[in-house]
Amino acid sequence: MERRRVLVNAVSSLVQVIVISAVLFIQYGYLLRVVGASGLGIWSLVLATTAVTQFANLGLSGSVVKFVAKYLARNDPDAVVRLLQTAVTTVGVLMAAALALAYPLLRLALRLVVAAESLPAALALLPWALAAFWLLVVAGVFQAGFDGLQRLDIRSGLLIAAALLHLILCFLLVPRFGLVGLGYARVLQNSVTLLAGLVLLKRRLPGLPLFPRRWDKSLFREMFGYGVNFQAISLLNMLYDPVTKGLLSRFGGLSLVGFYEMASRMVQQTRSLLASANQALIPFIAHVQELAPERVKAVYRTSYDLMFYLSLPVFTALAVGAPLISRLWIGTDEPTFVASTAMLSAACWVSALSVPAYFSNFGTGELRTNLAGHVVIAVLNAGGGFLLGVGLSGYGVIAGWAIAIAAGSAVILLSGARRQGLPLGHLWPRTSRILTGACLASAGAAVVLRLLRRPQPASLGVEVAAVVPLVMLIAAAVWFHPLRLRLLSWIRVDLLGLRRAQRVE
Repeated sequence: MERRRVLVNAVSSLVQVIVISAVLFIQYGYLLRVVGASGLGIWSLVLATTAVTQFANLGLSGSVVKFVAKYLARNDPDAVVRLLQTAVTTVGVLMAAALALAYPLLRLALRLVVAAESLPAALALLPWALAAFWLLVVAGVFQAGFDGLQRLDIRSGLLIAAALLHLILCFLLVPRFGLVGLGYARVLQNSVTLLAGLVLLKRRLPGLPLFPRRWDKSLFREMFGYGVNFQAISLLNMLYDPVTKGLLSRFGGLSLVGFYEMASRMVQQTRSLLASANQALIPFIAHVQELAPERVKAVYRTSYDLMFYLSLPVFTALAVGAPLISRLWIGTDEPTFVASTAMLSAACWVSALSVPAYFSNFGTGELRTNLAGHVVIAVLNAGGGFLLGVGLSGYGVIAGWAIAIAAGSAVILLSGARRQGLPLGHLWPRTSRILTGACLASAGAAVVLRLLRRPQPASLGVEVAAVVPLVMLIAAAVWFHPLRLRLLSWIRVDLLGLRRAQRVE
C-alpha cells in the first residue's frame, strides 16, 4: 500500500510539472509577443529580487513536511494541527515584516541593475511582486502540509489549477494594463491558491481552523532546530536567481535576461519533471526513518538508478533539440536561448543525479551535505559569473552559473553515495553504458551539424531533419534499456493495480 501511495504521489507530481510546463510554454510565447524580450526580462528580474526576503521564512515550510509526516507516523493529528498553525502564523508575520523593511532596499537594488528607460516599469511592478510573494510563501505552508500527509496528488491538482488560472489572467490583464498586469495576475493567482489550499487541507484535518488560533512554543523550537540548515539552504538558493540575472543585466542587457529566462525555465521545469517523483520520497523517508530506518538505503539506490536512466536521455534530447525549440517557441534561431539551453542542460543533468541524495537527506534530517553543496554553488555563481562575465559578457555569466550548479551538485552526489555505502562505480550504472554512448553520439553530432550550418541558420525543415534522427537514436537506447520493463511493471502493478491473469488449466 505504501509503495502505491509513493507511486501515486510521484505520478501526480509528474503530471503537475508536465501541465505547468505546457502552460509556461504558451504563456512565455504570448508574453514575448506582447511585452517583448526586455519586458519579460524586467518581470523576471523583479521577481528574482523579491525572493531575497525568503530569509524570514526560517525554513519552516520545509520543516512542515518532515514533522507532519513524523507526527502522523506517531498517530498524533492534534500535534499536526498545532504545528501547521504555528508555522503559518510565524511565516505570515515575519514575511510581512521582512517585505516592508526590504521594499526601499529593493527599489535601490533595481536602480543599480536596470537601465534608466526600463526603471519606471520595474518600480511599478515591485509592490505587486512583493504582495504576490507573501501570498506564495504563506500558501506554501499549506502545500507542505499536503506533502507531509503524503497527499501530493491534492497539492498537484491545486497547483495545476493555479497555473491555468494565471494563464487566463495574463490573457485578460496584460493587454489592458501592460507589464503591471502580470503583477495583478500573480496576486490574484496566489490569493486563490492560498484560500483553496487552506480549505482542502481542512477537509483532511477537520481540527484545523480557518484562522490560526494557537502557537506552540515547543513545536516551533523543534521545527526551528531542523529548519536552521534548511533555512541556510533557502537563503543561498534565493540568491542564485537575483545574482545571475543581475550579472546578466549588467553584462548582457535585459533582452538577454529575457531569452535566458525562457531557457532557464524550460530546463528547470524539465529538472522538476524528473525531481518531482523523487520529492515524494521526503515524507515517505521521514515515515520510514521513524519505523524502519534500515530501508532507506534500498530506497535511495533504486531512486538513483531510475534518475540516471531518465535524466541522461531527457537532458541530452533537450540540448540537441534546442535550435528547433527556439524556432517553434521564439520564431527564430536565437543564439542566446540555444546556448543557455545547452549549458544549463549539462549542468542540470548533474543536478538531477544528486536529487535522490538531496531528498534522502531532507527525509532523514541530515542537511549539512545539502548546505555544503549550496555554498559551493553560491560562491562559484557570484565569483565565476562575474569573472567570466567580464571576459565573455552574458555568455560568460551563464557559463559561470552552469559550472556552479554542476560543482555544487557533485558535492551532494558524491557525499550521498558515500553515506549510503555505495561504490563510486555505481554512479555510472553498468546497465546504462549503451544509453550513455547513444547520448554522447547524439550530442556530438548535434554540435558538428550546428558548426557546419554556420553562419546562416538552417530552415525549419532542415532543423527537423537534423534533430529527429538524433532524438530517435536516444529513444532507441531508452527503449532497449532493462529498466524500462521494470518501470512499466511498477506502474502496472503498484499504481494501476493490474496483475497478469493467472492461467487456468
